[in-house]
Amino acid sequence: MIPLTEIFCLIDDFCKHFDQVQRNYVLPNPNRKRNKPCTISLSELITIIVMFHLSHYRTFKDFYLCCLCQHYRKEFPKRLSYSRFVELMPMSFMPMVLFLRGLSGKQTGQYYITSV
Repeated sequence: MIPLTEIFCLIDDFCKHFDQVQRNYVLPNPNRKRNKPCTISLSELITIIVMFHLSHYRTFKDFYLCCLCQHYRKEFPKRLSYSRFVELMPMSFMPMVLFLRGLSGKQTGQYYITSV
């Protein structure tokens, strides 16, 4: 079983900090006509993507439709349709890369590789 609560808390703390920092540097888009917020948060979006990579599913579509929509209904009550979720995935790329980079720890130059 995936430790969903721990993963979500880590990602949510990062996303709150990321949103505060990003607001200082991002210019508003004058061509944007709607200002309707998305029903799913950035932290939920990234959590679902991380869950897929920790799962045994080979395709994201199977994971989303078979696992997430059936077994995690209570955890994600505002989940989107599969096609809408896939449209929003590129929005999560940069925050997810920064989050994973922050988890890498201090770089020492000495690394060990083992095979299992």
